[in-house]
Amino acid sequence: MKFLLTAIILAALASAASPADVDGIWRAEFLGPVGDQPKMDNDIRFELRAQGQKLTGKAHFGNWPGDAPVVDGKIEGDRISFTLYGNVPWKLEQAGHLIATGLPKLIFTGTVIGQEMKLTLLWDSVMIYGQSSGGHIHEMRAVRKDD
Repeated sequence: MKFLLTAIILAALASAASPADVDGIWRAEFLGPVGDQPKMDNDIRFELRAQGQKLTGKAHFGNWPGDAPVVDGKIEGDRISFTLYGNVPWKLEQAGHLIATGLPKLIFTGTVIGQEMKLTLLWDSVMIYGQSSGGHIHEMRAVRKDD
């Protein structure tokens, strides 16, 4: 009896710790007021694949050229995290003078709930010149697509 109880507990723990099903194409959108959203195309697609607890894949952002590979992707139960680096530099200019420039560093964390992901995006920067103004946080939702 003790063996059976132990086996049931271990099976329950193993299934609870198994990574969420994230394989596939996800279409994401920003939530919240338009003024609080980043100034970018809202056509965002993630193509994700789980390899154990490692998350790989790529993302495509509407009018950004090319795809951004998933970096440092992790899955722990229903929690996911990954980073993307944009390939189009942003610039901050004042009175015709370059104050700062950098590449977007997008850090995603979230929860997978069936066919939906709730994501938090920390929009940070890899600075090329100047000082970063600090990151901005945006809430997102992604839905798995069958296509």
